[in-house]
Amino acid sequence: MIAKTNKKSVSKLDEDLWKVFSEYIRRRDAIKFSGGDRAKCITCSHVNHWKMMDCGHGISRRHLATKFDEKNNHIQCKGCNGLKSGKQFEYMLQVDRMYGKGTAELLLHKSRSLCKWMGFEYEEKIELYKQKIKDL
Repeated sequence: MIAKTNKKSVSKLDEDLWKVFSEYIRRRDAIKFSGGDRAKCITCSHVNHWKMMDCGHGISRRHLATKFDEKNNHIQCKGCNGLKSGKQFEYMLQVDRMYGKGTAELLLHKSRSLCKWMGFEYEEKIELYKQKIKDL
């Protein structure tokens, strides 16, 4: 008889990491903006409670190499992130303004690199971002 393990699939771990990472990014940006719960969209400057906004990304989440890169992820209103497809051009202009000219291009190059994580790497990142949320 084979013992059953409670190991999560990589896709479930990825989903769990996105949830905690997204919360961290939205809370981080709210604290940077207001010192509290209100945040400003990176692309249109709309202000709202961080829980009412999304974790937007300049480079698509399908690229694992940049999916959880903090420079690629910022708070974004639901209108820009969803209805306006992330307003990627404006988004990446803001990334260059925030981190220095050429950052958007570096993220684009990074996104093209091959990247594969093992389950334990996701688990480590989940714990890291849970701790980062506590530290905010």
